[in-house]
Amino acid sequence: MHCIPIATVPNKSIGRADSDWRRRAKPTKLRLSVTGSLGPIMRRVVGISAVVLSAVMALTSGSAFAARKKHPAAEPPPPTPPPYNWSGFYIGGNVGFGQMRDCWDFVSNVGSSSPMPQGEGCNSGKSKGLGGGQIGYNWQMANWILGLEASGDFTDFNRTTTSTAFSADTIKTNVNSIAFGTARLGYAWNAVMIYGKGGIAWSRDKYERDAFYFPSSSGWLETANVSRPGWVAGGGLEYALNRNWSAGIEYDYAGFGKKAVNLPVVSNPGGTAITSVNENMYQDIQIVTLRLSFRWGVGQ
Repeated sequence: MHCIPIATVPNKSIGRADSDWRRRAKPTKLRLSVTGSLGPIMRRVVGISAVVLSAVMALTSGSAFAARKKHPAAEPPPPTPPPYNWSGFYIGGNVGFGQMRDCWDFVSNVGSSSPMPQGEGCNSGKSKGLGGGQIGYNWQMANWILGLEASGDFTDFNRTTTSTAFSADTIKTNVNSIAFGTARLGYAWNAVMIYGKGGIAWSRDKYERDAFYFPSSSGWLETANVSRPGWVAGGGLEYALNRNWSAGIEYDYAGFGKKAVNLPVVSNPGGTAITSVNENMYQDIQIVTLRLSFRWGVGQ
């Protein structure tokens, strides 16, 4: 403990008689302990301050951790996938329905006298089913798409009606298959594409005339199988399901115009002198198909 001398007071007496006593007297030092009285207080203050500061830091850290746990940091968004590219080859299948309209115009008999040329009516009616496939290639330039496609379908378009010119005759048309070769022009919004198409068409038809109630003894049968060229125009909507598969819907109108057809007599129990009949046939077909295609190549 350090003491600070405050004062020295000599013991004074009047008279020289007391000098011996003064020589024997010693100074008296008053001491005041500063640290002795303030040291413990300071230590307590520092200790209490440390405890309070530790508690505050603990509470603050706990609150921050709880806030982070309650509101975790947002994860970064996933990377944006690249835009869909329609370029490349594709192949697929389709199913749908459609109907044909086929009109007959009588021209002449061969091997016998003929009545005047006249219309015999049209075969048309309810929609029938079809199914087939398609194959093609697309080139994409920015949002525009150019393509070439070949498609074909087996059909069940058939209709029988009574001739309006010869009431004893029935006429029948059966479209067995159709095929298209087209160019396509489309516009794409990423995985969605709309397009138009146009090109050549082809159909395989069978015509039959049942004359005078064939196969009765007075009747006969005329038949012909014919391939018909024509044209087609249409359009559709296609959606990319993923990088390789796409699905779509398409409408097509095919016109085949007029075709001169000769129907030979193939069965003649009635003994007619007619060997064949000449007809003019007018035909058009409309179809709607649902398509599924697999893609590969440049854009995949």
